[in-house]
Amino acid sequence: DPQVDDEPWTDTTAPLLELPFDDSTTGPTFHCDNNTTPIDVMNQFMTTELIELIISCTNAYGQALCNTQRPHTRGARRQNFHPTNPDEIRKFLGLCLLQGQVNSCHLRKLFTFTDSLYFHSVFPYNMSGRRFEQLLRCLYVSTVNSKGMEKVNLFVRKVITRFQDL
Repeated sequence: DPQVDDEPWTDTTAPLLELPFDDSTTGPTFHCDNNTTPIDVMNQFMTTELIELIISCTNAYGQALCNTQRPHTRGARRQNFHPTNPDEIRKFLGLCLLQGQVNSCHLRKLFTFTDSLYFHSVFPYNMSGRRFEQLLRCLYVSTVNSKGMEKVNLFVRKVITRFQDL
């Protein structure tokens, strides 16, 4: 039999600890007003250094994937990876953010003109569905031979440092 405490229930109250909050030291410290665009804010977080890291690693990984000797199925297209650039990566990241807001059962439906239920004109205007899928497949933020935590460690450290600097 489990033991039962015969002590009566008691209410314990204690004053809450008062924590001073200084709202002048919180949040991003860059200038933001009514004329600030979403791209301006994105550029504060995704610096040229971070974009260049993504580009160099993605290009290297894309080339490595295309150079592997693996059998191709009959319907598969032999892909050549075309190196990406800062403008394309920024568009890709923007489309990734938009994709999170648009409900779609399949990624490819966002780029098709035939299904008006899921079609969003911004997607094919910026890049083709095949290119988006290729960049998504090849997106990389470390050296090609990295293992485990090394795959994201450098990028995460740079992002954390950037966020702390803001």
